Amino acid sequence: MIEVLQKNALFQGKSSAEIEAIVAKLQIVVEEYKKGELVFRSDQTADRIGILLQGSVAIEKNLANGKATPVFLKYPGEMFGEAAVFSRADTYPCNVISQSSSRILLIPKEALLAAIACDPALLSNFLQLFANKILELTIKTELLACDSIRQKIGFSLLYELKELTPEKGVEVPFSKKFWAESLDVSRPSLYRELSMMEREGLIRLAGKTIVIKDRPGLMKILAT
Repeated sequence: MIEVLQKNALFQGKSSAEIEAIVAKLQIVVEEYKKGELVFRSDQTADRIGILLQGSVAIEKNLANGKATPVFLKYPGEMFGEAAVFSRADTYPCNVISQSSSRILLIPKEALLAAIACDPALLSNFLQLFANKILELTIKTELLACDSIRQKIGFSLLYELKELTPEKGVEVPFSKKFWAESLDVSRPSLYRELSMMEREGLIRLAGKTIVIKDRPGLMKILAT
């Protein structure tokens, strides 16, 4: 568990021994979830923060039309629920759903507050974590504001997904199904547009990565 927590932004710069000492005071609970099982419901009291130890979870927002749209996918070492817990809201704004067999460390709000109050480094890490969360949401908002499927794909490749290297390309860490849902497009439309962009020399599909062959071309798509 400590090895996974070292990947979390909250514990950045902390040694294994320091993390163990902090965790011992956090009143943590470790729960296991099956695929498809709810971790947090959107109407549930927001009083705990989760850190994923194993598996993956999807953060889904329920829209007014009854449709659930995936917003983020979280992996081991990543935190979720912190914005809701420290906001004025009484409940979580999104559903958190286990995408596979998952193990999740749950921290009560009061315990985390006490730990942060005693450790300036933890406080600094936590504030930086919140700043990164705001940046993620800003990027997601810009992405969903794109008009066409091609623009959404281009924006996602340039600004949302992680670029390994210019030669290896952009890593797509989730399934094409999840990517399509997060872009609010159909899966066949996503596949069709990716194939067209490859034929036009904009990108090259290589399994779980996409090599950007014409970056100025993608930038031009976003500008139109």
